[in-house]
Amino acid sequence: DFMTEEISAVNVNTSTNSSSSKDVPGPTGASTKDTASTSSSHAKEEDKQNPSITSSDAGVLLQTGTLDSSVAGRKDKILFTATAILRSCDLFVPTKLVPDVFSSASVKITKIATSCSACHSLCIDTNGNLYGWGRNEEAQLSSSSNNWSESTAKLSVYKPRKIDGPWSADATPLTTAAVGKSHSIVIDAKGLAYACGSNKCGQLGVGLNTDRFTTFKKCAILTNLPPSKASSNTATTNNSTTLPTSTDTIRLLQVSCGEAFTVALDQDGFLYSTGSSEYGQLGNGETGEYIEKAGKVSFANAKQFERRTLFYSNYDDDKITLLPNGNSIQLAHISCGRHHTVAVEKKTLTNTAPRVYSWGCGNFGCLGHRVQADEYAPRVVEGLTGPLFNSNYPVRAAAGTSCSLVITSSGHLYYWGKHGRSNNEATMRPTLQESLAHNGHIVKDASAGNSTVVVCTENGSTISWGVGPCGELGHGFATKSSAKPQFVESLDKCLVTTVSCGYGHTLFLVRDEDEEDHALVAKLSSVFSKELLEIEEEEEEGLQQITGNATSTKKQKKSAAGKGKKGKRN
Repeated sequence: DFMTEEISAVNVNTSTNSSSSKDVPGPTGASTKDTASTSSSHAKEEDKQNPSITSSDAGVLLQTGTLDSSVAGRKDKILFTATAILRSCDLFVPTKLVPDVFSSASVKITKIATSCSACHSLCIDTNGNLYGWGRNEEAQLSSSSNNWSESTAKLSVYKPRKIDGPWSADATPLTTAAVGKSHSIVIDAKGLAYACGSNKCGQLGVGLNTDRFTTFKKCAILTNLPPSKASSNTATTNNSTTLPTSTDTIRLLQVSCGEAFTVALDQDGFLYSTGSSEYGQLGNGETGEYIEKAGKVSFANAKQFERRTLFYSNYDDDKITLLPNGNSIQLAHISCGRHHTVAVEKKTLTNTAPRVYSWGCGNFGCLGHRVQADEYAPRVVEGLTGPLFNSNYPVRAAAGTSCSLVITSSGHLYYWGKHGRSNNEATMRPTLQESLAHNGHIVKDASAGNSTVVVCTENGSTISWGVGPCGELGHGFATKSSAKPQFVESLDKCLVTTVSCGYGHTLFLVRDEDEEDHALVAKLSSVFSKELLEIEEEEEEGLQQITGNATSTKKQKKSAAGKGKKGKRN
């Protein structure tokens, strides 16, 4: 399996901020400042499972990959033939995005969000303001009014723009965000969630059947706890408790989106989900498949966030058994792939390691259960249990289109599933990435896209591998795929704190705290508002030219065919 091959030595002499030559980057190559940062990050064990990012982790936003979100994943589109035009909007190394809204020196980014199914992105600054860019064909980047229409709206937004919503009325800052293929979810400091974009499968969780919401709407939460355990100001329906507000009872802290479903955790680590149930993504034990009409199969999708309490494990003879304490299981971290989810349990005071659960679509073994089968409820990944993980326990998860990753408390990375080229074999169970562990790399964050994996380490190294035709790997124009993990040389010495892989692009958050950071960040490539505007204008002009030529050619062919038929009839 190429995933376990060691990283080959790299001589770094082409990067603008690298040393003249360098072997495999590792702890010995990190600066003194990085080493201090590494030791301080291990001060508190309980912080290892906390995915939140504080203002001290704020940094500079970088992107690699295409800026033209309208073409990602659409090889049949005529735009892909215009390579000369497309070159201008493809970033092949991590590049600073500097739109006008970031021109103020006080704007620092704390949260970046995209996903393996998404061609759009969101980010949040230290003041809790939201920005978005990328594909907007379902109004997933919201609209300033309810009059949004496909004919007049910008379907591809090239530069980050500020987005307001219901949270703006009382100046409540946002804390986190997540995106699916065509929808976006944000959570504010009060624990309230808001969503916009496509809602065809109920993935927005707003409790309504409308196919699309062009502005952010407040999400609805339904809990299956008995009424006696709910607050007195709730209304009960069908043995469940509808919570009109989440300020007194349920506060959402985390959210992650698949292609057409959404999963969230509340302040206690309890699990909620909404949206498509076609592959069991909701984790409620069923798909609810039924025949809607002749030739059409539908599924029992959810249109609001509902509490999930079914958890399974394997015991003797590989028999799948329902865990008896499902309603009290608390999760620390969640991550959604295209049609599946991976979750890590909260660490307790006992010596037992937190369990990892997975459910949803099981293609290419991405659930880690050694078979290609769907799971309709969270099931323990047995390959991440046992004495080995008592002291090196799972803390974070990341899911791609058809692969999954888990980071342990010692910074080891486990991988299973498949990404990259179609002829690669799938890894059917969690496998330690020895090329990272054996070279002393302590993985801080990891993300998986449609066909890429990117990790950043506490020692200042950023590593990626897979297939990135639009520059998603960040290795430069000449390297668009890599079977082996390779260092992103242009980020050498920069301390990347967060990575997020999208469809056709990758986001990085780089620390920018002191003079040393400023000097390193200043050497990175940049693209400013004026350049982004020029790229957008070139793209629109090129599209009109290509479309016009295609239309003209089509008319000529039609005219020639008509003449031919006329001559034949005569």
